[in-house]
Amino acid sequence: MKRLAWGMLIGIVAIAISSVLAFYVVPLWTGARLPLRSVAGEWVTVHFPAGSPVAEDPLRYIADREEELAALARTVGVARAELPARINLFVHNSEAGLGAILAQRTNPRVTLVFRAAVDVIFGEDTRVPFIQLIGDFAIGENHSRLLRHGIIEYIRAQGRNHHLPVAALPPVLHLRLEEMLALDGRFPLTHYQLFNSPHAAAAIAGLDGLAQLSELQRRVDPDLMNMAVSFVAFLSERFGGPERLIKLWRAGSVAANVQAVYGHSLAELDQAWKERLAAFGPRDEGWAAARGRGLIRVGRLDEALSLLTFAHDDHSAGGALAGEIAREIGWINLLAGEWGEARRQFRQAHAVGVDTSRELRHAELFADWETAEAGSVRIHRAPGLSTDPAPLRELAIAHDGHLQWMRDRMALDATSFPDRAIIFLGAAGEGGIATDLRAGIVAVATPQDVDRSLAELVAFHLWRDQTLSPILRAGLIRYISAPQEDHLARLRNLLRTEAWIPLWLLDFSNFPARYVEPQAASMVAYLLENYDVSKFHTLWQITSPLGGGRSIDIAMAMIYGYTRRGLDEHLRRSWF
Repeated sequence: MKRLAWGMLIGIVAIAISSVLAFYVVPLWTGARLPLRSVAGEWVTVHFPAGSPVAEDPLRYIADREEELAALARTVGVARAELPARINLFVHNSEAGLGAILAQRTNPRVTLVFRAAVDVIFGEDTRVPFIQLIGDFAIGENHSRLLRHGIIEYIRAQGRNHHLPVAALPPVLHLRLEEMLALDGRFPLTHYQLFNSPHAAAAIAGLDGLAQLSELQRRVDPDLMNMAVSFVAFLSERFGGPERLIKLWRAGSVAANVQAVYGHSLAELDQAWKERLAAFGPRDEGWAAARGRGLIRVGRLDEALSLLTFAHDDHSAGGALAGEIAREIGWINLLAGEWGEARRQFRQAHAVGVDTSRELRHAELFADWETAEAGSVRIHRAPGLSTDPAPLRELAIAHDGHLQWMRDRMALDATSFPDRAIIFLGAAGEGGIATDLRAGIVAVATPQDVDRSLAELVAFHLWRDQTLSPILRAGLIRYISAPQEDHLARLRNLLRTEAWIPLWLLDFSNFPARYVEPQAASMVAYLLENYDVSKFHTLWQITSPLGGGRSIDIAMAMIYGYTRRGLDEHLRRSWF
């Protein structure tokens, strides 16, 4: 027992010593490795690389950061005593610097101690990590990325109208609070979260982890981010400012914290928030531009052009707002193949201070492209791409017929689909336009890619959010992209051979796509051709995040009465 007691005491002392060393020594050791120069102020110690702009006057930089941090603490009603006595601020000039720092921090105890550190790429707004530091230390650690984003962006720009961009969105883009929380994982981890939380371990690999972070940042839906800030702004305006708002930072679910801090359920607040948004309309400056941008995002180009043209000709908008409207009109003309008018609008926007350099590059890139429209399809084709003598319009007619068949087969009505599918044929690659399925924009490299891309477009518009089942998605896309194939005949033939993969084992992680996709398509074909299409809609819905994110087997059991294993057995009994 005495040896055990001594062992425990030695262990406790060792942990204490390692924690002290981690706090005081590791930052210096890390700096020696990179190397970084360290300069201490009253509250903040800055570590920065040679040649950094910080090196010109580090004490001035520190003083500015300390005042900024103190001002933020006052804004949210947090005393300095509630924050760390010493804050390490790591500044670097690139993501490579961040990767180098993270790659050296492999000790989990050091990771915990380094919650007192802040990491920032030079030129980044340091208020973002500072607000997170204040929330984490003074209140607790709430892991809702949506909540973090909303609070940070609202505190950064309290004077901005955060509601207008959301109020102007088309109804199909509006989400309830519970739906927003279901998509919480779409919000990216910030550099501060990577540096000061268990997520740091995931970024130890260095630049690969950071590249994934940056890719996630680009994929985040801006409408979703705007909604988060609008809701937080509504809470602050209605219930007493950022002092109460920061209390939501504490650990626990968003619903429980909102109930505890404000005394209302999410459903009650959602209703009140929607009423607040309903107060905005065409009379508000900037509404037309925001509404037009939202309509473009869902592919309602005709309606968007009418609204934006009216706002542009009304002469009520001036300066940057007029430039934004001109940019959106230019983008619609670009999608319509009116290259000259698109350039004119982009230059007009640029003349009043709106950066349209990217859009102008696009307009120049497509200046000599061939374009044709038929029904609900418009095709833009790169010069010299195809040796097919058939006119482009005939190709557009063929794809329009296939698209109409897919829409009818999946019972998609016009309200849930863009005005037209816009195909940029030969646009894949650097500098080209990007695919945007929500807006109906498809960028493909070759004519052979078009049918599958149009099938992906149809699948995307089945429900407001995508199924989480890769088997279901791949099967549907394969099924509707190749209507000439007899998928059920393939299913019968596969069941007789050793090539058959039991449906409950069907998984891309275990089998190559060339085996999985045809069989998944056959399974989807059986469900669609033996049951009403509405059942498949429900299957797609409840396997999406907004529908509950259920597994494909649980969802099939709920809707059809059997899992994939049950379907496999049913087919064998029925056919053989």
